[in-house]
Amino acid sequence: MKPASCSKLRCTKCDKRVVRFSDDVRWKASVDYLFVRNHNTNVSALREGTQGEAGSSAYACQCHWLSVSAQTRVESLVHHWHCGGH
Repeated sequence: MKPASCSKLRCTKCDKRVVRFSDDVRWKASVDYLFVRNHNTNVSALREGTQGEAGSSAYACQCHWLSVSAQTRVESLVHHWHCGGH
């Protein structure tokens, strides 16, 4: 079974949608709050903060970023990310 993620995750803290890069990438160590804050609305600029890592996915809203490398319930890691509705 291929892992899946809610395609409409939204942050209740910053009120922005959560961007997901699921093509074997994780966030670079240099990514910080200002990077995700400044680039959240520009997906191509945000992608520049990722690097390749097999089996990983990178998530970010405007106030938080997360790399996941195992099947995980994202809402258990970041309490302010919730389904924006389907």
